[in-house]
Amino acid sequence: MTKKTMPYSNLRLLSILGLICVLLVSLMVVVACGDDEEEEVTYTLTIAVSPTGGGTTSPAAGTHTYDEGASVTIIATAASGYVFDKWSGASTATTATTTVTMTSNKTVTANFEAVAAVEYTLTMAVTPTGGGTTTPTVAGSPHTYDEDEEVTVTATEAAG
Repeated sequence: MTKKTMPYSNLRLLSILGLICVLLVSLMVVVACGDDEEEEVTYTLTIAVSPTGGGTTSPAAGTHTYDEGASVTIIATAASGYVFDKWSGASTATTATTTVTMTSNKTVTANFEAVAAVEYTLTMAVTPTGGGTTTPTVAGSPHTYDEDEEVTVTATEAAG
């Protein structure tokens, strides 16, 4: 078997080509790794109120964007004539304040109930009969008033 030797110039050329290949592969790895940045993940939280006009929320009803993992505290406030009932959707809390953790797009609704107006009756009377007058009048008794309604009552004695 005969041993063949390679001329020095061929060896030098192969070494240079090998070095170029190593540099190109290294450059490709650096470029590929540079594109590996993670994108920030966000989700939408849609907040609603039922019935419309039953109350408000903070943050306000509508669509909001939050980073993944964010904890969002929502507060419901009932309008006059309503009381807060419960949350539905992404929360089932029964208190006016709830917290939602953003792990996906979510919807939450603040549910309110109408409160029946409380009314009171006021019956007016004068003793002895004919001894005077009242405002509101005895004749219109009983009078009906809403809760917290202020009523001025006046008694005037009869002349004589």
